[in-house]
Amino acid sequence: MIELGDETSLNNVDLVCCKVENPGKYCSPSSQWKTLTSCTGSEICSASYTAKLFHTGESRTRDLSDYFGFPLSVAYKGLTENFEKLHEDGFEGRTMKEIITPSLVDEMRIETSFYNCSTSIEYLELNCDYYTVNTRVHRCKP
Repeated sequence: MIELGDETSLNNVDLVCCKVENPGKYCSPSSQWKTLTSCTGSEICSASYTAKLFHTGESRTRDLSDYFGFPLSVAYKGLTENFEKLHEDGFEGRTMKEIITPSLVDEMRIETSFYNCSTSIEYLELNCDYYTVNTRVHRCKP
C-alpha cells in the first residue's frame, strides 16, 4: 500500500514510462487477402471499400499505448518497419512504406473495377496484434 508522501512509486512509474517502445514495431504481423465481391467474368466487376489503419477489439495494451503517446498516427511508423519484415521484397511492386502511409490514419475510399475477372475482387489486409490495416492494394483473385 502506498502511503501519502511516498514518492518512490512515482519515480518507478517515471522509469517505466521512459522505456515504452512503439507497440507497432513489436507486434506479430500477418497478412491475408479479404474478398470484397464475387465476379462473373462476363462484364466489368466493381467494388469499393475503405482503406485505413485502425484498432481492433478491446485491449488494455492498446489503451496504455495510446496513453503513453503511441496513437495510430505514431504507431504506423513501427507497423511499417514490422510489416517490411513480413514482406521484405515489398508487395506487388510496392514497398510497405508506400502501402502503409500516414494518410491511412484517416479513411480513404477506394473504388476499383476489373474487366473479365471471373473469380472475385480482394484487398490486402495486414494484421499486427490489435492493429489492422485495410490497404490500398487490391486485385482480381488469380
